[in-house]
Amino acid sequence: MPVSAVQNVTVLAPAEGEPTPIGRVDTAKLKQREEERVRKLVEQEAKKGKGVSVEGQKLFDALDRMYVAPVLRRLRISGTNECANLLGYRYATRWHGQDIIVADAVMVSPPYTGESCKAPKEKAQVLAQIKKVVDGERKKMERARGTSPVPPRKGG
Repeated sequence: MPVSAVQNVTVLAPAEGEPTPIGRVDTAKLKQREEERVRKLVEQEAKKGKGVSVEGQKLFDALDRMYVAPVLRRLRISGTNECANLLGYRYATRWHGQDIIVADAVMVSPPYTGESCKAPKEKAQVLAQIKKVVDGERKKMERARGTSPVPPRKGG
């Protein structure tokens, strides 16, 4: 029975014996969980483009899954004053207005096609790779939408 269906609760008799004591609540752990959840929500919000098309957001999400950058983080060891260096990862895709910045090297502008990708000359190799990915993701979106027929299979 769902709790929302309960309209009234009546206590018929008090409980016998002593009530069971409630265990100690670790407020530090709760605070840590809260901070972690807030951090994740802020990250999720930063990954949502403001005023961008649905295709632009889908492309951003695909690039965000593909491109991550290693980051060295200093973490405090709980209960001590020592720190540890741990290798973590951060996503290398971010929004800059309505433009998508990938790996701090390539900018993909609306309408989010391979031709709208720009990068400095020294990042030509990264630019070529991102263009391929963008064009491939655009083809996937078109196929999913049903506007582009799936090419026939070769060899049976």
